[in-house]
Amino acid sequence: MRLDLVVPAWATRDDGRPSHPSPPQREFMTRLGTHDNVFYLGGLGAGKTFSGAWALLTQILRNREVMRRRGRSGELLYAMAAPHYQDLSDGTIPAFVEVCDQWADANGFNWISKITKTKPQHIYLRTGDVIKTVATDAGKWKGASIAGALGDELEESIDPMGALKLIRKRLRSAKAPRRFLIVTSTPGLEGEGILPWWLEQMNAEPKRYALVRARTDTNPAHEGTDYVRDLRAAMSAGEAASRLDGEPQPPENTVFGREFSKAESIARGWQWPGRIPDGREVFLCFDWGSHYAALFILHDPETGLDIVFDELHIDGCQTDAFLDAVLQRCRRHGFAPADVRRVYCDPQPDDDLRMCMSKRYFRGRTRFHPRWDRDTKRESIKVVQWRLNPGEGARRLLLAPAMLRTPYERGLVRCFGNYTWKTARDGGRVTVLDRVRQDHWSSHAVDALRQYCWRYRHERIKQIGSRSRARDVE
Repeated sequence: MRLDLVVPAWATRDDGRPSHPSPPQREFMTRLGTHDNVFYLGGLGAGKTFSGAWALLTQILRNREVMRRRGRSGELLYAMAAPHYQDLSDGTIPAFVEVCDQWADANGFNWISKITKTKPQHIYLRTGDVIKTVATDAGKWKGASIAGALGDELEESIDPMGALKLIRKRLRSAKAPRRFLIVTSTPGLEGEGILPWWLEQMNAEPKRYALVRARTDTNPAHEGTDYVRDLRAAMSAGEAASRLDGEPQPPENTVFGREFSKAESIARGWQWPGRIPDGREVFLCFDWGSHYAALFILHDPETGLDIVFDELHIDGCQTDAFLDAVLQRCRRHGFAPADVRRVYCDPQPDDDLRMCMSKRYFRGRTRFHPRWDRDTKRESIKVVQWRLNPGEGARRLLLAPAMLRTPYERGLVRCFGNYTWKTARDGGRVTVLDRVRQDHWSSHAVDALRQYCWRYRHERIKQIGSRSRARDVE
């Protein structure tokens, strides 16, 4: 089979016009010609997945061309890896298929001869080579010796370094003229994951390891669109720095270190008017267990602004005593409990939830998310961060000045400064994990706020649209 074929245009925009490589993409392809291990680190839509797919195909063709010149034949196995099979099917595989379609448009045939449907999927190429798809979070991969690999969004893995090691230990094909590793990802937490290790390898072996950084706005495919602006508007400032500007999150393990500010997050001069103002709504949110926390929030439907104006914290009481105290606090502020628009609360324990939903308290007005798994908790934190400090626009979650003078040791202001990511020690090195200290004293007030802010999740998703899972042109 001839391999000296026409190389198609790099990519296409949403409107069908050709898109030339961005400077980081050109550097990425250049580095692949001189380095066996190249890491493309960038924001969403910086062209990572598409570039990685392009690079994987070109490196496969180069290996096949070298084998042809040497008079050698035989199948080579490659890997296409991502944290989950869903990531592969929604992003990595479609990007590779698109690259092959562009080659087909330019040369009259497609490199792909077959794609299996069952997981793990295999992509069979007309060169005689095979690409196996691997979900790194599954943690298992038996008996494969590969010639090269594309690891897409590996920093998103539960264990990024474990995912990288899973791939690297299979890079051992003896038949391959060249073994290569391509990694593309948005950054994770600074000091954790693949990036620190990769930088160490670059210092030790600068001719084998290379790193290319890219921002979302460097991709020419987004010129003339609202892509970057829409994403930035749906993110907190800290998330935008990481997900759009390609900067790892700061090494300190406070969750709201960039978002909450006593100077910027306080509604200066605001005070409770003694009743619910016309056109405004009051919401409550609870977190319970051995410690009970309640936050009182005034919402302006016209502007979308939330002001947390009071809080209540009680340790070691019965649920009815806590809810009675909440009702009393409502009356103290000059409104009846029946005037509360909605109550958002933790679904566990079941007995607490059922009592809150009873006629005696907030029947018909209680809302809750039925399942708080790890992904849901992380998403709810992102929503709170976004409301506290969006990447673009005004803050829409503020605290009343009275919250600075709260008598509670577990008050929301103090919790914002102490709500932290978990850490792990590996030898003498401490790394920051992407899991919060859920049972810490500082978690209760913030967890109550997460229950409330979950109502904004769909607004955030609507702004982002389907872009977060789109191909990385993106």
